[in-house]
Amino acid sequence: MEKKTLGSFLSALRRAQGLIQQEVADRLAVSNKAVSRWERDEAMPDILLLPAIADLFGVTVDELLRGERMREAQTRESAPVITDPAEGSHETEEEGYTHETPLNEEENAPTQTRPTSDPRALRGLRSMTKRSLTSFRTSLLIAIALSCVGYVVHLAVSYGFYRPVIGFFCMVAFTVAAVVLAVMATMRLKDTLSEQIDGDGVRLPANELTAACRTLTYWSYRAFTVIADLLILSTPLVLMRDHHYLNSVLSAVSYLPVALVLCCICGVLTLWLQKPYAAWMLKPWAGLILPDPYLLPEPKAIGRRILWLNVTQAVGIVFSAVLTTLFTGFDWGHTYWGENNTLYNITSFIFFALGTLTVIAAPFLFRIGYRSLLESGGLSTAEWTKGKRAMTRAAVRNVLLYVAAILTVGFGVSFGASSSDGVHWEYYQSWEEDVILLGLVAASIVLIVDQILKEREARKAA
Repeated sequence: MEKKTLGSFLSALRRAQGLIQQEVADRLAVSNKAVSRWERDEAMPDILLLPAIADLFGVTVDELLRGERMREAQTRESAPVITDPAEGSHETEEEGYTHETPLNEEENAPTQTRPTSDPRALRGLRSMTKRSLTSFRTSLLIAIALSCVGYVVHLAVSYGFYRPVIGFFCMVAFTVAAVVLAVMATMRLKDTLSEQIDGDGVRLPANELTAACRTLTYWSYRAFTVIADLLILSTPLVLMRDHHYLNSVLSAVSYLPVALVLCCICGVLTLWLQKPYAAWMLKPWAGLILPDPYLLPEPKAIGRRILWLNVTQAVGIVFSAVLTTLFTGFDWGHTYWGENNTLYNITSFIFFALGTLTVIAAPFLFRIGYRSLLESGGLSTAEWTKGKRAMTRAAVRNVLLYVAAILTVGFGVSFGASSSDGVHWEYYQSWEEDVILLGLVAASIVLIVDQILKEREARKAA
């Protein structure tokens, strides 16, 4: 039979009452680390604390030192042993304990299994986890509300009193309060769920612990991203000025397009950073919870080819976009190339065509090389199908980004040198802000949709 210890007894009593270590520490005026060390039998409580601990859990000091309730010990000592020769097992009449003792044919020695979990402790643990999750979500909602209030205050001070800097510092104050509240709530819930790692015999089932850990990851990430995004949205009012609006604050007409682009960029960053954040947060419970299919890495053969596909198409996109700028930027017939402008035009067009051909042809070339892995047995049929979808999605995304880049650069950026008389040259550059902003919005939408489809495919495949 497993030896009873004061630490395991304290842990069982605490869980049975639905308390977390911090609550026990607060009632005993000690640190939560001290309570954790007691339950792991790394330290003993001070002798002066024993009466307070016994009174807190409704036991006697003698029961604390024995590591079990007196009536349970008396029941176990007085319980008759029933032997079943046919099955080679021994059972006691004590409730909640069943010890199977299969006989060893060589040594004729019994082997005992661990006692089953206490149902009362499991109910207490579920109650404690439920209360912790509710408090966690409430705290994060309050943190998000604080951040939103700070953003509204910034807008009110900026456009009501024409003091964007003062409004920004008000926003920072609300943001700091929101971050502190979100971090404290996250750490409290994380400490509660970390107690499942101690392995003291009382744990939530894998599906319940998985749901709790994913709630921790999902809500904390959403809270932190909303707080950060609102802070980013408030920065243009401080960094930019509109001289047509009292020379003090950016006008609403100028601010809204910038805010729209920042929202799209923040959406892309939010989706890109979600996976590493979730992997980092769920790492302590890797062996206790069910794996998240979205966090599973792709086979190296698939990931390597998609990486090279992205690099190849990115080179084509940049190459063609730069030459498009030259096409639209220079005044044909009056460029500083003089007599060689025709050769320049032909050369630029050839390289532009090569860049475009790279973007379009790269997916087909990589698809041919990828299919050879299936034929050679390097990939299973399921892996090949998954990789084919991932490669198709990446290729379509890159082509759409190419179109957005060409249209944005071609119609939004121009520079060069021209002269009406061939002697007095005037250098010029032109930036069409509306076209550039629309191009950034279009590119962000493409990336956001791609990430959403990627996550849906991963979870659907599982």
